[in-house]
Amino acid sequence: SLDYYDEDLQAILDRIGAIAAEVARRGRPSTGTRALIRFIGAAIASEVEIISSIALLDKPDATWEDEAADRLHDKLRRNLEIQERYRAIEIKLQTTREALTAFLEMTQTRRMLWLESAIVALMLSRSPREPAASKNDSKLTTANSRKTTTKIPRLIPGDRRSSGNSS
Repeated sequence: SLDYYDEDLQAILDRIGAIAAEVARRGRPSTGTRALIRFIGAAIASEVEIISSIALLDKPDATWEDEAADRLHDKLRRNLEIQERYRAIEIKLQTTREALTAFLEMTQTRRMLWLESAIVALMLSRSPREPAASKNDSKLTTANSRKTTTKIPRLIPGDRRSSGNSS
């Protein structure tokens, strides 16, 4: 069963490699966002299946009660190189997770840039169309600005009011 999962993971990694090569060449994946999301979903489903199916490192209950069964289990694990093969699968799983995360982040970044561009375009398309201010409005504005003006203390080097910033 480890070989089956190893082949499954290798197929996923091959597809990831093709997408990564396309991103390196074109700056983005050649497939659409929806196809990329479907691939990511299928890859995650495969990972979940692999992780839930592999219980090879756990000893069966019979090995805890029977010493001969325990020795046989350990011998089979060594002869079949279960530990090493499991580590190889775990490395491939980790690589797959990292690549899928990067693809998701790329997709999200593309969407965010598009959204930000749309917002900027909307803001630029709405030019301010305020009527020209009349004389009465300008007098009112000048009077209001005088009332709200506050004096800012002059900061002298070494002055205590400078909040300790002496330059």
